[in-house]
Amino acid sequence: MDGSALTASAAMQNQQLQAHILQQQHQLQQQHLAAQQQQQQMQMQQHHQQMLMQQQMQQQQQMQQHMQEEEAAHATAANTAANASSAGMVSPFECVGGRSSPPMPPAQIFPSAFAAAMAPNAAASAPAGATSGLPMYHGWPASGGWPAASMPAQLASTGFTNTPFGAQANAAAAAAALAPAAPGSPVLHAPPLLGGLSGEPSDATAARAGEELSRTLRPFTQWEIDPRELTYGPRIGVGSFGEVYKGMWRGTEVAIKRFMEQRLSPATVREFRSEVSLMASLRHPNIVLFLGAVVQPSGMAIVTQFMPRGSLFRLLHRNKIDLDPRRRLTIARDIARGMHYLHSCSPPVVHRDLKSPNLLVDKDWTIKVCDFGLSRVKGATFLTARSQGGTPEWMAPEILRNERSDEKSDVYSYGVILYELATGEEPWGHLQNPMVVVGAVGFNHQRLELPDDLQPELRQLVSECWHEQPSARPSFGEVLDRLSELGEIKSSPSRRSAQQAEAAQNA
Repeated sequence: MDGSALTASAAMQNQQLQAHILQQQHQLQQQHLAAQQQQQQMQMQQHHQQMLMQQQMQQQQQMQQHMQEEEAAHATAANTAANASSAGMVSPFECVGGRSSPPMPPAQIFPSAFAAAMAPNAAASAPAGATSGLPMYHGWPASGGWPAASMPAQLASTGFTNTPFGAQANAAAAAAALAPAAPGSPVLHAPPLLGGLSGEPSDATAARAGEELSRTLRPFTQWEIDPRELTYGPRIGVGSFGEVYKGMWRGTEVAIKRFMEQRLSPATVREFRSEVSLMASLRHPNIVLFLGAVVQPSGMAIVTQFMPRGSLFRLLHRNKIDLDPRRRLTIARDIARGMHYLHSCSPPVVHRDLKSPNLLVDKDWTIKVCDFGLSRVKGATFLTARSQGGTPEWMAPEILRNERSDEKSDVYSYGVILYELATGEEPWGHLQNPMVVVGAVGFNHQRLELPDDLQPELRQLVSECWHEQPSARPSFGEVLDRLSELGEIKSSPSRRSAQQAEAAQNA
């Protein structure tokens, strides 16, 4: 082999060696980049956890300060409880036709009374794990709800606990509920029972709760249903409060939300009274119709109209129904009309748990808003967020941060429902842990990804509903005006193709 050939061979080997070195360098760079991204993700998760811990500490400090301020107001509660008469009980507030609510009666129940009564149990530890939003039928979870033995840390920080109520704590809760209200207090309903109570109350607790039930529900006798007139059919839902059945009442199909007898406590009675008083005052084509209630301590129940098609969540995400574009728009309008009615009440009613599982569909495809267990009447300014509930996938960032909120929080949730109608996808369905949603939306300002081929007008409306500042979000009156300009809500072609491919693969 001559010199030129050797030179050419050496040059080729040199080039191959350099290419191999470059390839190794590229691989090292990729590995280094992947390591950096993993480290950033870990740092972000640690940051979210630190923010949540700081929020919990702040809420605990605020609660302690608030309870100290109210200590004087509740000092004589135990003495006045026995002398409370039915004249002091709250009657259903007026919400039909925009009439104002009556003056605040002395026995109006405040969230602070419940929190103060639960303070001795606040030190009980609560695991951070909890189930995410479950598919729901007729507005209540098909199974579970918050597990009886677990509760998110941000709920535990507000003073709620899963430990059983002792007789003394229940007596204190009932006495605090009947205490005279502090002057100038905002009109708020008692917080719902979150997470479920484990164990059974004592005989003294059950007796006191029964007495309180009899007293507090006297103004609602016009809505009382004789339990002998109810025929129970199949169970269609279960939650921490009890169970939901399909049933019959005077020849009419109804849904019966029955509270478990062993969970009867002053807190359960207050929750029951709050929901009955609210639902009894609401009458609108897009609000589920309240028919009456069983007010006997042995079987408290709320009876509403039965919606044969179930929830919008089930239709979209379980049955995978491909809705017509005009029907999507009709559904969006129905929801907006129902919410506009609630927000137009005097004072406004804030739902606080607006989501597709709480939207029921009748045989004519009319949508009705349901499940007012977490709803509140807005006071002079804002609602406090001391009793947090709902499902993180639909909740506004200010609620996830446990900040003050108003009716614009419902507008944020409505934007998530528009996303479901346009894409057919579950919000944050790829995330298994709801606490990740809390960190992403509440603290990292992330939003659901909108498809590129989404209608520009709809994209703009959803983006405005998701604005970080609640005051910048549109009202439901403005939403209705914007929907009238759409004509239809088209399904995203790219998302529809992906869903069809998934359906074909599962077939």
